[in-house]
Amino acid sequence: MKTLKPRAEFKIAFMSMPQAKREMMMRERQDAAMGKPHAEFYADVNALAGS
Repeated sequence: MKTLKPRAEFKIAFMSMPQAKREMMMRERQDAAMGKPHAEFYADVNALAGS
């Protein structure tokens, strides 16, 4: 996927994932190798982390 979904759609998809998968994504965002090339995506993950 080249473009991100609107934040509302992303939130629905993110919150519908199992808790374990969301936690895995939160750990991956801390990995510099993953976080840097996908910074925009992980910015949205960070925003939803507190939801």
